[in-house]
Amino acid sequence: MALVARTRQFVLRNISGGSRCQNAMDNLPVCDLADWSHGEKLEWDHPFISEVWIYCQPNLSGVLCLCRFDANELDEDFYRYFDITRPQAIRQAVVKRQAEYLAGRILVQHALRLILGDEAASFTVKSGTHGQPDWPKGLIGSISHTNSQATCLVVRSSNSTRQFVGIDIEWYFSAQTYRSIDGIVHDNTELKLLTDYGVNPLEASTLIFSAKESLFKSVFMYVNCYLNFHESRVIRMDHLGKLLVLELASNIAGKFNLPKRYECQFRQTEKSVFTIVFIME
Repeated sequence: MALVARTRQFVLRNISGGSRCQNAMDNLPVCDLADWSHGEKLEWDHPFISEVWIYCQPNLSGVLCLCRFDANELDEDFYRYFDITRPQAIRQAVVKRQAEYLAGRILVQHALRLILGDEAASFTVKSGTHGQPDWPKGLIGSISHTNSQATCLVVRSSNSTRQFVGIDIEWYFSAQTYRSIDGIVHDNTELKLLTDYGVNPLEASTLIFSAKESLFKSVFMYVNCYLNFHESRVIRMDHLGKLLVLELASNIAGKFNLPKRYECQFRQTEKSVFTIVFIME
């Protein structure tokens, strides 16, 4: 799997190194996911994090959070202010990565408080061996970010059903990024499924990438390894319903006893795309 990890890191480097302005701000995606409440906007009077949106499932069984943050305003004292533990790997990281980590963990902290109430103070979401969030018993979730937006989804886990939870948010690819990852993330057949609906190639490529990232995150707890982008495929698009259907490679689904098909909801703004896989089997 080392080659797969290196290939994925190459793609991520090319995306994060695109031509987007570091201070670029975009409207956060307005979600209207089935069974979720209309979003509540919270204005945070803080230099680092602002405009927090909260979406809740009935009975607070799941919480989806989105926010804006400004890496230029990062101060290491903010970790103490928000009572967030900073791992050694994050301490040694560049400012951009430290800001992304802090924004994501602030949202996780907020989601845990909504779901667990006073009990949330005793829970800490650490990082696993692959950098993935290591969720406390009874919870499952996913975190994503761009250089100025973050999102997390946290839900109560169930002993009687398997749950697949993955979330991703991306700036649309630049033309340079699109060329650099040509043939790595998807093939022309997958791309055509989206462009046939009038989606331009840059947005279509970004959407496929994001959907596969959400899928990979949703199955990670069952496979515990990185997946190659070509180990899943987009096989259908419901443009009006804002839905993609992805199919996991037969050898992966069979080896780990996983479902083969997954629905991925998506929402788009002028500059970014947001995808979510949230399935209870």
